[in-house]
Amino acid sequence: MHTDRRHSNMYSKATRVAKVFFICAIMLGQVVPDYAQKIASLEVNLVTPSNGLTIPVKVELDAITFLPEDNLVLVEVQGTKKIPVDFQIEDQGTRFLYWIVSPEKTGKRIYELIEDLVMN
Repeated sequence: MHTDRRHSNMYSKATRVAKVFFICAIMLGQVVPDYAQKIASLEVNLVTPSNGLTIPVKVELDAITFLPEDNLVLVEVQGTKKIPVDFQIEDQGTRFLYWIVSPEKTGKRIYELIEDLVMN
């Protein structure tokens, strides 16, 4: 029984550490590490307001890179910040990169496709 309590206590500590790390990541904002290399800049120009609707975007990935999906990171550049963006890749003979543009503002939005050098 003593072992079970210690195991439970270790799990509890690990959970607290994970929660603290998660909260710090949220407070500091997600940051793209220095060990990444820019592959391409992608520009999306929202000319008219989207009335709160998100906008799906796609680009032919094979025209940009043949790197595997696990090595890629997509970020939105906002001033000096680079905010990670979720994406999907469809492979039907030609690969397409899909992501969602949030409707907060109109105008030019800059995204960077980055190679995560840690994966190499």
